[in-house]
Amino acid sequence: MLTKLHFLVLGIVRENPVNPYRILKIFEELRLSEWLTGANSSIYAAVNALVKKGYIAGKQEKAESDRTRVIYSSTAEGEAVFLENLRLLLSGDSDDYSSLSTATLFLCHLPKRDVSQLLGEKYTELKKKEAVLRKRIHHMETGSRANFTLLMNTKHLLNTVSADLKTLDMLRTEIRESKSWNSFISRDIP
Repeated sequence: MLTKLHFLVLGIVRENPVNPYRILKIFEELRLSEWLTGANSSIYAAVNALVKKGYIAGKQEKAESDRTRVIYSSTAEGEAVFLENLRLLLSGDSDDYSSLSTATLFLCHLPKRDVSQLLGEKYTELKKKEAVLRKRIHHMETGSRANFTLLMNTKHLLNTVSADLKTLDMLRTEIRESKSWNSFISRDIP
């Protein structure tokens, strides 16, 4: 599985061939560094790693200032890896709660029907997890000698799962009611 940074860079390049500076600007506009530590400073390294793996390829172009710059686009292998990772982020039973945030940026890369199915499966998994956490909290509060920090941590996990469930409800409604399905994040940013 790709790291979140590699996934995001590959997704941006997949949408529209760009240079690393443009990727950095998209990261800044989307404020990705607020929830992805070190993202801005690691973009060039991520681009190089994706080139080494054969997921993206660069082509030199003349810029307006007569300088050359390298524009990167995804390869066929990169396309396949990206879509596989997107599906994993949407469907995986993950305790990494930023996976859903990462995946939602690129939902339009999959067919609407597939996204609806994956989100439905994710919702079912999270409802089960929510029930387990509620039982655990009830047990801690009514009979167990769980310490305060363990109880608070479990309540925090429950709140996180509940927030993801609410997000999934909103996403599923938006997807059902959406008339278009081909606007990607980097196209909306100047």
